[in-house]
Amino acid sequence: MLTLGGVAARLAASRRDQRLATLRLSGATSAQVVVLTLAETAVQALIGGLLGVVLYAAVLPALARLDFQGRPFTAAELWVGPPVAVLVIGGVALLAVLSGLVGLTRVVIGPLGVTERVSPPRLRRWRAALVGLAVVEWLVVAGLRHDLAVGVVLTVLVGVVATVNVVGPYLVMLLGFLVARASRRFSTLLAARRLVDDPRSTWRAVSAIGLGILVAGLSTMVASTGDAGGPDGYEHLGQDLVTGASLTLIIIAVVSATSTGVVQAARVLDQRSQYRALTLAGAEERVLHGARTREVALPLLVTVALAGGMTLALLAPFSAVIGPELLAWFAGGVAVAVALMIASVVVSRPLVRSVSSAF
Repeated sequence: MLTLGGVAARLAASRRDQRLATLRLSGATSAQVVVLTLAETAVQALIGGLLGVVLYAAVLPALARLDFQGRPFTAAELWVGPPVAVLVIGGVALLAVLSGLVGLTRVVIGPLGVTERVSPPRLRRWRAALVGLAVVEWLVVAGLRHDLAVGVVLTVLVGVVATVNVVGPYLVMLLGFLVARASRRFSTLLAARRLVDDPRSTWRAVSAIGLGILVAGLSTMVASTGDAGGPDGYEHLGQDLVTGASLTLIIIAVVSATSTGVVQAARVLDQRSQYRALTLAGAEERVLHGARTREVALPLLVTVALAGGMTLALLAPFSAVIGPELLAWFAGGVAVAVALMIASVVVSRPLVRSVSSAF
């Protein structure tokens, strides 16, 4: 959600750069322009929050059919009430403003042009070593989980998942270097150079899919833990855990798809001057689409390998209770995550056509 709010604010700045540049020429400071962008973000978040509450109320009858503890819900049990709904809407707006502020820290609105991007510093090797240490720590803690508090195990688990976002951009940068050296086609070389130029932004475009893969794996772990049923008085615990894991995966998939689509649109707008220059130089539209597809497919391979490998490491302590049906569940989650990523690229293709043909 934080990533989604940040890239949405940056997308707003990219789409409104001409208007914001006019404000700068009229005497507005960079701080005032940033405040204006954040205010627009907050208003949009409030509208989205209101629409979300309406949609939430509309789906309550369908959600009430879910069985928990051996019986279906009632709509009254699922309705949080007006005070909580108002707090949630305000929290969403605050989250959008805070994440938008972080997302705009490296964007400067110039008075004579468009949004200027500050080149990010080169990534360091220590990121690759960190993920290895995190996996080893998880394997040790998971092996002793019966002797440790649940909070300790969950803290280590969160730390392991967080390292994916630390090492991901570094691996994307290395992949870009390797592909650039071995490339023989223009579209492949262009995609590789974009990966090297800004691996963090590229990683943001695929990190949500990595989160979906991790959630699919964690859902598998939860389901395997619940297969044995529960203690006395909790005979429905196993099925309830599986249902809860399924709902979590669906929610994450929707948020990930939205975040990925916003990132893809923002990247096209950030690179529109490059698209126009390439079109003037004679690059065909299919070549631009090919470069963009490779720009997404290459880090997607890194994401699937990294998130999938991390998930297998998380599942290793539970290998004795994970059956083939749960592995099929995990594979299905990975397939859905990859399909969402490909769909986000296809959906934003008309945007490429519009920015490359607007002279």
